[in-house]
Amino acid sequence: MKLLILCVTLAVLRSSLGINPATEEEEWQEWKARYGKSYPTDEEDEDRRNVWLENYDYVTAHNARNDVTYKMELNKFADELSPAISYPDHEEVHEEIVVNDKSAPKAFDWRKKGVVGAVKNQGQIGYAEAFVAAECVESLHAIQAGELFDLSAQEVEACCREFLQLPIENDVFGCIHKIGGLCTVATYIPSSKCANASCLPVAQTQGTKYVPKNDEGALLEALLKVPVFVTVNASPQSFLLYKSGVYSDPQCTGRNLDHVLQLVGYGTDEEGNAYWICKNSWGLDWGMEGYVNIQRGVNRCGIAEAAKYPY
Repeated sequence: MKLLILCVTLAVLRSSLGINPATEEEEWQEWKARYGKSYPTDEEDEDRRNVWLENYDYVTAHNARNDVTYKMELNKFADELSPAISYPDHEEVHEEIVVNDKSAPKAFDWRKKGVVGAVKNQGQIGYAEAFVAAECVESLHAIQAGELFDLSAQEVEACCREFLQLPIENDVFGCIHKIGGLCTVATYIPSSKCANASCLPVAQTQGTKYVPKNDEGALLEALLKVPVFVTVNASPQSFLLYKSGVYSDPQCTGRNLDHVLQLVGYGTDEEGNAYWICKNSWGLDWGMEGYVNIQRGVNRCGIAEAAKYPY
């Protein structure tokens, strides 16, 4: 009897949040078809479905609020849960952004200048650092030489992990300089070891410049020179399921830096919410066609904790 009451209660709750229990299976199957999802066993299918239902409730409840600056969706990650990370509940305090360059524009976007490449999808490869490093060198070369190449992230991964012995993010642009620059995706032949001798590099960098930690004014000034490699906390479930708007989840602090993005611009929305424009490597079907606008001015997600760029 208690189990029956619990099931009825959950059904009523889910219905109030927007999903009709009568069409639950149909919506689950439609979502799987949309994203090409299949699971090896019925047990895993049921487990994933339960996670999907949990995310359904989470997304629906969030999007119904009027006090948030961003929207979420049941995207391709809706059958996954980010690892739960608990932090002490306290308000983080950050100083106002101070920009030494008083001529800095109110908004800026490198994409409009044609120096930012297409959004990539790292898939299960897992070396986002290599993608972003290659993208930053692409942009630097395009700014300097007027040519935008599609550079090989696999070359960065193979050659710089071999050369630097992990982690490549410490001085990845210095590594790219030492290996002689990067080849294009079309000419680099992937191998388990560094194979850059098999292709001709088309873009080079002199090394790495580091942005002062937790200084968004310095980050903005660096960004006006070139797109920037930023390390962020992408662990909150809200980040995984982000759809649009200014991402401002207070749970996204700088205490768990586990992902990297290419910072390509900044701006302010119609409500006055300042943001950084960041390019992700999770494909066009995530966020705003592969991009996320992260709240600016409070070091959201630790965006100013470990930023750097090539020169």
